[in-house]
Amino acid sequence: MEKSLDLQGKISKMKITRKQLKQLIKEAMKDENEVPGQREIEIITQEEYTPTESDTIEIVWNIIAKRGESKSYRSDPMGLFVDSAGDTAVGILHFTTSGMKRLYDAMESGGVIDKYFPGKFHKDLVEYTNTKRGKEGQANGALTSAGVVDVDNSDWWLKGMVAFLDSGDSIKVQNRAVISKFTDRIPNYSRFPFRSKRDLAIFISLANSRWSNITTLGAQTNWDPDKMMDLYCKQKRRSRCSLTDEYYPKLYLRKS
Repeated sequence: MEKSLDLQGKISKMKITRKQLKQLIKEAMKDENEVPGQREIEIITQEEYTPTESDTIEIVWNIIAKRGESKSYRSDPMGLFVDSAGDTAVGILHFTTSGMKRLYDAMESGGVIDKYFPGKFHKDLVEYTNTKRGKEGQANGALTSAGVVDVDNSDWWLKGMVAFLDSGDSIKVQNRAVISKFTDRIPNYSRFPFRSKRDLAIFISLANSRWSNITTLGAQTNWDPDKMMDLYCKQKRRSRCSLTDEYYPKLYLRKS
C-alpha cells in the first residue's frame, strides 16, 4: 500500500526527530484498508543505503536459494547434481559450465584448491571444466539429476568437489563467489538506484535470471526497481517474485 502524504506543512513548522517523523507518517497512513501486521514504515534516501557484501549474501540465501530449499552450499542434491540441461551444477548459485570459473577463482583466492584437489592448480580445474563441457563428475554415472550417486568410483574432480562442499571452507569461499558475481559488478550499472535492501534484492533477482534484464527493464521503466520487478514477474512468475515481497516488502514511502 502506497500513499501520497502531504506532511510538508506540518514538518516545516516544527523541529522533529526521525523517530517522530516515522510515527507521524504511520498515523497519517492509517485507514480501513490497512493490512494487519504490515511492517514499520521506512524512509529511505539514496544516500542512506549502500549495498553491502553481507546484504548480498543474505539476499542470495533468502531469495535465490530459498533458504536451502532450491540451492545449497553442500554436496546434497540441491548443491551438486545434473541440471535439466544435462550440465553439472554446483553450490549456492548452481555454478555451471563457464560460470564454474568464478567458483574456482574464489577457491584459489581462499587458498583451498590443493587442500581438496591435491596436486591440482586453478588452471587444472579450469582446463578440466573446459574439456568436460558441462559434464564434470558425471563419468560412470557417479553424478546424476538425483545428486551424487557413487563418489567412491568417481573421478578426482567429483571426489574433491564433494570434500570441498562439505567442508568448513565451503560457505566462506562460495560467498566470495557470490560477492564477485553481484556486489563487485554493481558499479557497471550506475543507473540502477539503490535506495534500500529491497532494491538490492530486485537487482540480484533480475541479474541472476539474466544480466540483460537490468538494462532492458530499466529502460522500459525509467529505472524504477519496483516497476522493473513487476514487469519481470508478469513475464516470468517465479518464486523469487513472492520471496522478494516476503523478505523485503515495498516501502510505504520513498523519498526521492
